[in-house]
Amino acid sequence: MDLGKPPFLQSAIKKRTVESTMKFKNLAVVTLLLICCSCSISQKPDEKTAYFAPVPITKFSSFQTPCINVEIEGKTFLLKLDLGFQGDLTMNKKEMDSISSKTFVGEKSMYGVRGKEYNKKLYQISKAKIGAMTFSPPI
Repeated sequence: MDLGKPPFLQSAIKKRTVESTMKFKNLAVVTLLLICCSCSISQKPDEKTAYFAPVPITKFSSFQTPCINVEIEGKTFLLKLDLGFQGDLTMNKKEMDSISSKTFVGEKSMYGVRGKEYNKKLYQISKAKIGAMTFSPPI
């Protein structure tokens, strides 16, 4: 500080210096917290906290639709994974008849590529397993 300045100006300079120092310290603390948080977020999660699980594609259908294995009641079914479909799992009647614990929910009108209407029966099952993921009950 300059001793030749009036006391009120010296106190204003001192106050501004303290405020600047506090702002710098606060900024340093926030930056340190952000670095710590980003380090903990970027760590690879273990299997218990993973949000994504790989689903192996078993084969491709004749229309190049990916097919995956789905386990229901201990039986494995090869089902098409229709990424544009806004429904649930779809399987043929023979496969559906082999599942014992299912509840009839209703019917739904579905339309083929050429606009032909098909009535499909809808069932609720208690549990389905796809890869490492288990859905109980599947929605």
